[in-house]
Amino acid sequence: VILEDSENENILYLGTDNGLFISTDKGLTWQDFSADIPNVAVHDLVIQSREKDLIVATHGRSLYKVNIANIQQINETINGKEMTLFQVEDVYFSENWGNKSYTWGDDAVPSVAIWYYLKDNSNVSITIKNKEGIVVFNRQAKAEKGLLKLDYDLSIDEKTKTAIEKKDSKIKISQAENKKQYLPVGNYTIELDANGKKETQTLILKERK
Repeated sequence: VILEDSENENILYLGTDNGLFISTDKGLTWQDFSADIPNVAVHDLVIQSREKDLIVATHGRSLYKVNIANIQQINETINGKEMTLFQVEDVYFSENWGNKSYTWGDDAVPSVAIWYYLKDNSNVSITIKNKEGIVVFNRQAKAEKGLLKLDYDLSIDEKTKTAIEKKDSKIKISQAENKKQYLPVGNYTIELDANGKKETQTLILKERK
């Protein structure tokens, strides 16, 4: 099955007998788009325009959903750049992160999707800092060209927790039931470094009122 994006005619989604693929240049080149999907046939594709979600129907392995809001922003300008770090949605902080809502339930774990685009294969570093400049997250990897996504669960290690509390005595970070600590409310800077060039975006953790 092949599907043209509902907002960007340059973007095509292709379901095959062995997963999902995407093109951002009207089919001239393709890249694997099935990192979180098992090796299974994709029989149908539907876009929910309001939520900007792509629904992927597989043969016998259920449905999968991915938000394509950032993908739809890809245009000739972005394709011409060496890299692009997309805007990240705001997140509402919850005291329940890392805890079970019910005895039989799973832990409530947050997740932030960090989308970025690379024109060429690159050595990349993704760093997140708080307003005081404390590094709360860093990931380095060799990344292939194309559209990529990094999921971050907003957890921090004990050393980072101590550094944050030492810098601001008003902040107290508790350990959750899953033995993890999570970022407190605040504004954070996401920095993408690829082959010596940088782009930044802001991650905002809001307090729910």
